[in-house]
Amino acid sequence: MPDLRLRRYEPRDGDRVLELEREALESVDARPDDDDWTDDLRAIRETYLDSAGEFLVGEVGVGDAETEAELVAMGGLKRVDASTAEVTRMRVDPGHHRRGFGEAVLLELEERATDLGYEVLELETTARQRAAQSLYEKHGYERVGRRSQGRFEVLAYRKRLG
Repeated sequence: MPDLRLRRYEPRDGDRVLELEREALESVDARPDDDDWTDDLRAIRETYLDSAGEFLVGEVGVGDAETEAELVAMGGLKRVDASTAEVTRMRVDPGHHRRGFGEAVLLELEERATDLGYEVLELETTARQRAAQSLYEKHGYERVGRRSQGRFEVLAYRKRLG
């Protein structure tokens, strides 16, 4: 298994982040039809980094002389209020599923949330994304709600840090 290197988003990652978003959601038939869905991904610095949040990307192939690093995972932390942040945009390239990359991103986001002073994390996923549900539940997120949004059933989760 290749090692995953997590780092903060940089502007040069923009195109690949949008591509990863599309690929990951299409692989589980969870891509919205709404054109505004990626507005935050087109303004990561303003939406996440400059707003008491974080946005991480994960690369494989780092340090290998024969291959260039490939961005295969991502996740964001968006401020809700002074004590609460939302975990969002958790994505792993479909060709890299089941390698622990999503878990690595989630754990690093939780650590960053603690460093930023957040006490509670919230997130949403669709009912179709069973692997995501399992990941969140494994790490102590409790389901706190359910709603419909277009053709999707959306599940809300919450976790108190510390």
